[in-house]
Amino acid sequence: MGRSTAAARAATVVGGACAIAVAVLLALAPSWAHARYAALYVALAAAPFAVGWFLVRAGATRIGTLLVWMGVVPVLIAVTDLWRLVSEEQPGRLWVTGVLVGAAPLTWVLFYAAPALVVLHFPDGRLPGHEWRWVPRAVVGSALLLLTLGAVTPEPYPPPFETVPRFRFAMPSDLAWLHGALSVLAVLGLLGTLVVTGAAVGARRRRAANPRLRAQLRWIGLTVWTLPLTLLLCWLSYLLLDGPVLVLVGLAVMWLALPLATWAAVLHHDLYNLDRVRTVAATVTAVSTLALLVWTGVTAAAGSVVGGDRPALVAAVTAVLILAFLPLRSRLAHALERRLQPRRAALREALDGLVSEVQAGTAMPEQLEGVLRSTLGAPAARVGYLLPDLPGLWDGAGRPIADYRVVVAPTGPEGAGAALPVRVGGREIAWVLGLEAEDQAVVEGLEGVVALVAELGRLRLGVTAALREAEESRRRLQEVGYAERRRLAQDLHDGAQQRLVSLGLTLRVAQRHLRADDVATSELIDAAVAELGTAVSELRQLAHGIRPACLDDGLGPALAPLTQSGPVPVSVNVAVGSVPDSVAVTAYYVVMEAVTNALKHAQASQVAVHVEQRDGHLAVLVADDGRGGADPLGRGLSGVRDRVTAANGRLDLVSPATRGTRLAVLLPCG
Repeated sequence: MGRSTAAARAATVVGGACAIAVAVLLALAPSWAHARYAALYVALAAAPFAVGWFLVRAGATRIGTLLVWMGVVPVLIAVTDLWRLVSEEQPGRLWVTGVLVGAAPLTWVLFYAAPALVVLHFPDGRLPGHEWRWVPRAVVGSALLLLTLGAVTPEPYPPPFETVPRFRFAMPSDLAWLHGALSVLAVLGLLGTLVVTGAAVGARRRRAANPRLRAQLRWIGLTVWTLPLTLLLCWLSYLLLDGPVLVLVGLAVMWLALPLATWAAVLHHDLYNLDRVRTVAATVTAVSTLALLVWTGVTAAAGSVVGGDRPALVAAVTAVLILAFLPLRSRLAHALERRLQPRRAALREALDGLVSEVQAGTAMPEQLEGVLRSTLGAPAARVGYLLPDLPGLWDGAGRPIADYRVVVAPTGPEGAGAALPVRVGGREIAWVLGLEAEDQAVVEGLEGVVALVAELGRLRLGVTAALREAEESRRRLQEVGYAERRRLAQDLHDGAQQRLVSLGLTLRVAQRHLRADDVATSELIDAAVAELGTAVSELRQLAHGIRPACLDDGLGPALAPLTQSGPVPVSVNVAVGSVPDSVAVTAYYVVMEAVTNALKHAQASQVAVHVEQRDGHLAVLVADDGRGGADPLGRGLSGVRDRVTAANGRLDLVSPATRGTRLAVLLPCG
């Protein structure tokens, strides 16, 4: 049996002896009031005592033993309080000394000293470091100073203890002022040590390199603030209600929360994320402390000036303080967040900055992934968006994330490791992937802002994907249309056109076999052959409109005749290889329309055509030195724009008055 287990058993023996003493005192003066009082204190002892032994059995013997000793304190205080009550009700029945009469009312200090010592030695029963050794000494010293001041009080003992001999070292009555000052200093010292105890937990958590230890200290860091808050609640209870009614609530919360938090931290440290709750608790504690100090000082000063018991004055002071502290709470919350949760505060500021930049139009919501990576220091972090009607996850650039596949919640995407869902209205819109557990907890605390940015990014990606799909669909339809035109032109050439030509030749053969005097029939055949020639010519023009046959030899040869047939010089420079037929047809019609406009309307003296391939695109440039001022909404240019848009291209028109016209078109070849 180790030392810690032996100490836990010793605490159990002491606690049992105190419980027996409580039972004896209840038997000496039985009453329901005494029984309820004792039951309350025993209930306070139950949680630390049971959790302590549970941890001892689980292997955490040091911290478990401290909790067992903590469980002895309420029973010990019950003994002293019941001893005092029984002595008051039945004078002379119990042994009484001046030390017990003076110190017994101050045993409440043990309610705060014992939990503080447990917190300081968490989680392995040792202090955080040598630099913190003065803190438990200050806790014990403050408690002993208060108990000693109670024992040496210069005030007369209350009834029925007036005749009890005074402690031989009791202070004389003329030093009552010194006793009061020391008592206030002792209480303030105890409050200060409790605050320092909370700071010690925060300092350890920030310096801890072990994620498990940081998670454990989060639990204790939350519950440790119940110590100073309960002491302040005691102060407030005596100020407002002239009794310890409110403090009983604080003690119940503190003595239940600390053991349970210790149990969770040691055995289930990853049960819940408490960072946000810690910040709220620290904010409430700080604001309550400051408000209580100011309220006490203001009411005391106002009471001394006005005089008397003035409820209206107290109410007015309270209302003014509430209004004054409302803006302070928000600022203090942000300050404490930066202090207690610097990474969460940094991420909040970065996200707020991103939202502001998105609203100003200087940033894109898809930059959320970069913000998470840079702020959290998590290079593996990724944001995968769930897009409408598209399977899987998609990154901020609209590319599928091949490493992950969405499966049924709550398991998240397969292969994602720690995956955090982002929800809006209970509906999953994205997943944050590749985060460590600690980073995931930080993001969870800001899920509202993350969801807002992610939803904006998802909607943009959805619109972009829909536009891309529409463009692809239009391109496919265009390619199908051009293929169908080419087939139709070929069918007209090989079918109807050839049949009409063959029919004309047949009629000429028949005409040679007519008699020489059959002039009427010969004239009819001439007319029929002429009509057939006209039909063939119109059919050729129709086939050419469907798809220019000159493109069969390529875009360069198709444009070459422009240099020979125009009334003004036209220079043509074509440097292209193989391009899709739909692109070649579009480029051909763009050039033909632009050159026609220049010759008809621009009064140009020369026209230049330049076509080349660069970076997967076909660049077409038609420039003239005419009068300029071309109407971009005119019929001819509108048709050109429609053709370019249908090919998913870009058209730029520059046509200043008297300075010529420059038409540039860029067509994708992919």
